[in-house]
Amino acid sequence: MKFEDWISNIIEQKLKMKCTKIEIDNITKEIIDEYSQMKNISFVNKENEIVLVDLNEVLYINEYKKNMFMFYTHEGAYELFNKNIDISSLINENFIQMDKSILVNMTKVKKYNSFYGDVYFDDVIDESSIRVRVLFKSIEVVKRKLGKDKNIYNEDDTLYSPLSNNKKKYTLFH
Repeated sequence: MKFEDWISNIIEQKLKMKCTKIEIDNITKEIIDEYSQMKNISFVNKENEIVLVDLNEVLYINEYKKNMFMFYTHEGAYELFNKNIDISSLINENFIQMDKSILVNMTKVKKYNSFYGDVYFDDVIDESSIRVRVLFKSIEVVKRKLGKDKNIYNEDDTLYSPLSNNKKKYTLFH
């Protein structure tokens, strides 16, 4: 949600009650207090509008270049370039470092695939599902947090190559 839309919605709701100047000042103070307690990060989109993203809604963060970050949510991806940013100050205890460039919000992870090293953020897995590939050693962390029942990999879904004695696995679905 855009910052200005967020403020407008709150003020509009309150003004429908026909507030006095003192009440409007109190509402403004209330908005600022609420905003200061939220853990948001601001982005400027292509239309030069300020967009607020609640860090609790971030699925994962990818530092794809030094000081260049992509924040992924269900609503979209947001790019942030800032040489002065300390990413550790933005995140909370819900984010876990999966490799040197990926941080995953574990409260948003719904399922995982231990065979491919994929972490999913949707309850129903299909081609449009949001996922991120992480290190295999990080899948062990996900497995401990979510449990084995959230692993979508099933050995029964694999075929073994009859041409090889080492039984390479070929999956039917991914």
